[in-house]
Amino acid sequence: MNDAIIHKIRSLRAKATNAASTEAEIEAALAAITKLMMKHDIDETDLAESQRTSEARHYETGVHLNETDAIINRCWNGICTLTETKLWRTKERKGAKYSYVGDPVDVEMAIYLHEMIVIHGRRGWYAYRANLSETGQKKNSQSRFDFYSSFGDRINARMKEFAKMRMEQRSSTALVVRKDTLIKEKMDEMGIKLRKSRASQKVARDVNAYYAGVSAADRVNLNRPFRGATEGRIE
Repeated sequence: MNDAIIHKIRSLRAKATNAASTEAEIEAALAAITKLMMKHDIDETDLAESQRTSEARHYETGVHLNETDAIINRCWNGICTLTETKLWRTKERKGAKYSYVGDPVDVEMAIYLHEMIVIHGRRGWYAYRANLSETGQKKNSQSRFDFYSSFGDRINARMKEFAKMRMEQRSSTALVVRKDTLIKEKMDEMGIKLRKSRASQKVARDVNAYYAGVSAADRVNLNRPFRGATEGRIE
């Protein structure tokens, strides 16, 4: 194992999850992480630490509240299920703060997925919007909402499929139980009590935007980070 490469990946992740980083810096860091992991055949198991504890991490969406919420509100459950973390959302005046709690390595991956999904969702919408402009078709906030909602729904379904495979390949549930205990202890320490929330049941009005969102979600490569998921590989 190349410790220098592992350290570099962790440094890039720190940059990608820093609220002070610009969107361009975040996207560049995520691209560099993916490239390094593929080049050196590194997966999440390799990045795991021998000493595991539970900690909270925060990610602020800033002024992108509406866009981020339209995506993350549809797939946060999949992120948490796959990474074995918990999440809560706090409204801010110009944005929202998302807080993940869990094992440090799991939280790193949750924030990585969070950032990557939002960036790909925006990129997909901008490409779809540009195509609409070229063909003279109308675009509006409803179209964007339908695109982001279906994008998030499809990403959520794919992550839950990965999570199911991951659990089926495990030889023991002891690690999951241990993580749950650590998460509960940390949340009790922070005085956090989660309440159940319902996903939006709004019906899509722009069918074309809806299916374009599904197609964009299918093009997002979720396989690589979990290729060597704990106790079983996911391809």
